[in-house]
Amino acid sequence: MSLHALLFAHHVAPGSGEPLAAIDVAGLSVLERQVVLVRRLGVERIFVVAERMPPALAAALDRIGESVQIVRSAPALSAEIAADDVVVTLQEGLVAEETPATALIGEAAAPLVAVSMAEPAYGTAERLDSDSFWAGFAIYEGAMVRQVAADIGEWDLQSTLLRAAAAGGTPRVELRVEPAAWRFVGEARSGSALSAQLIDETRPRRFGWPSRFLFAWVEPRAVAALLPTRVTGRLLTVGGVLLGLLASLLFATGWPWPALAFAVSAPQLSDVGAQLARLRLEPTEDWVDPCYDWLVEPTWYLALAAWLADQGYGFGAWSFAAAAIAFRFAMIRQSSFYRRLKGIELEIEEPQLAAFAAGCDSAPWLLILAGLGSLWLAGLGAVAVYAALSFFLLQGRLFARVADPSGA
Repeated sequence: MSLHALLFAHHVAPGSGEPLAAIDVAGLSVLERQVVLVRRLGVERIFVVAERMPPALAAALDRIGESVQIVRSAPALSAEIAADDVVVTLQEGLVAEETPATALIGEAAAPLVAVSMAEPAYGTAERLDSDSFWAGFAIYEGAMVRQVAADIGEWDLQSTLLRAAAAGGTPRVELRVEPAAWRFVGEARSGSALSAQLIDETRPRRFGWPSRFLFAWVEPRAVAALLPTRVTGRLLTVGGVLLGLLASLLFATGWPWPALAFAVSAPQLSDVGAQLARLRLEPTEDWVDPCYDWLVEPTWYLALAAWLADQGYGFGAWSFAAAAIAFRFAMIRQSSFYRRLKGIELEIEEPQLAAFAAGCDSAPWLLILAGLGSLWLAGLGAVAVYAALSFFLLQGRLFARVADPSGA
């Protein structure tokens, strides 16, 4: 027994010569998103029913590569599937997240049809009865797929399989997921609307005020501009980290203003890269945030202290750098403790306080203000005080929330 996937790319979108599967959603076609999803579900072979090959669909298939098998006619499919195989089917136009799909498929991959009991949010929904419609996900027995594909004639394979499963008593499972995790694209305009929603939903959650307010307008537009390009999320994410480390080198060699420009830009560049990776379903770089917390930001303060020490401010510079690093590490550990204890970030519970707390995206701005008066030592001291105040204020709220879960 093998687990296969059957996808469709032949239902033409209204007002277009391209199928629904070729509609672009945040830099990827719907078909590419479905291929990534079923790969993560563990399928062995992926079949794509495509009667025609218009330009956008051909380009999407070219990007996918040879890991899918194009099926030009339903009878050809019946020869490729064994009777004891299991076939996962997604409705053309479905954009779904991995977690609910994994829950549906289960360990045994038992045949089922996912249904929804609410009114359909799109006009092409396949009704199963007066109370339910197909939710766009089904698991079929290979024997049924073989029989339907061999005898289908001119009928639509996607709909005929669904009707055959319903008539054969395939169990129905009511789909209960958040609307954001299970959506459909029925035309090019809905693809554009979903792209805008995904850009908004995938924005990295950094708590400092520069990311929340200053760059909140810039980052989504940068992501939207980069989506049609070949720039990868990993390239930008790693590039941000390297830019942050380059800032340390510039601090240490007496170039504080270029260093500050890089220090301010680095976390935002990594955030853009992380969002781009999520939108394109690339592997995420989970090490980036810890790298900023434990490596990049501390090296800024040490490098600045080294430069100031060369100018005769050794004791004060090293003391301020040590204090800034110590209190920032304490803040990180404190947040980690609260997350393990409560299952949620302290910064989410205290958004207003967290917005103005010290962080790798906010602390460099104090150095900018100090640098306007060439008060670099005072600026480093201000960063240390800023980190200390942030730690104690957040610690106070942590104690209050542990003692009183309501946070009052």
